[in-house]
Amino acid sequence: MWILGTMDAQLFTLTNAENPNQVFAWGMQITAGDDVEAVVYRRDPITRRTMFGVHNSAEDALARYGGSRDLALQWEN
Repeated sequence: MWILGTMDAQLFTLTNAENPNQVFAWGMQITAGDDVEAVVYRRDPITRRTMFGVHNSAEDALARYGGSRDLALQWEN
């Protein structure tokens, strides 16, 4: 039987940099050993289309989506 190593997850949000109550996307950064990935979920407010993304880290997700918007990374407790 193969057993997975230790995995940790931390939730985060990508928010409007001026107003952290305006959430652009929700995410979860997963760490397993030296490997880090971030999964991002967003629903477009106009089309209501659901979007998912996988990134190397929460910071990479911020860089991807924050290029055309003024976003901030907020870690959830």
